[in-house]
Amino acid sequence: APSLVGLLHDADVDVTESAVGLLLRLGEADLVPHAATFVQKLGDRAWRLRKGALLLLERLPLPQLSLHCSALRELLDDKNSTVRNVAMEMLCKLKTAGLVGED
Repeated sequence: APSLVGLLHDADVDVTESAVGLLLRLGEADLVPHAATFVQKLGDRAWRLRKGALLLLERLPLPQLSLHCSALRELLDDKNSTVRNVAMEMLCKLKTAGLVGED
């Protein structure tokens, strides 16, 4: 997992997107240690990478995901509707589980 996570910083969007696809195949235990990197990628200028980072965060256990509520809330104003919708769905899941919190 660490070598794949390293590819998230590649300048080539296609390489980064491929890394996201491979990371999505891993279990949550492999992803949890890299949550901070996924949150960092939420600020990427390419919407496909912001969406990929959201999908990786979505694989985390809900209590772990709840630690990043403010980052998810920031995406509610994203210029891309797909990113906004995924962020909203994740926040709704957290609210339903009673886990909406602050970083």
